[in-house]
Amino acid sequence: MGSRIISVIKNKNKREKLDRQRKRQDMMSLQLESAYKAKLYDSMRMIDVIFEDLETNSVIIEVPDKYTSQFMRAIYSDEMVEYTIVQLEGSRFEIKRKLIEFN
Repeated sequence: MGSRIISVIKNKNKREKLDRQRKRQDMMSLQLESAYKAKLYDSMRMIDVIFEDLETNSVIIEVPDKYTSQFMRAIYSDEMVEYTIVQLEGSRFEIKRKLIEFN
């Protein structure tokens, strides 16, 4: 009976340790994602300045390979709905202002 209790306690401790590790990893992931989005939105403000020139129709950017998946997730966020973003080739993207026409 005593060895069964010890085994249960060890398993409980292992599970709790794994849960704590998973929570730490999730928090780190959220922090990295938040930092990336903040930097991206700062960059998009610079692109907005470029778009103030009425002759500029689009901007082509290159996203480093290690950030491509984060960028792909970010382009579908609410903050990016004012842009049309098209992947050209590999890690190059064309960004345009989304035009709304009222007829």
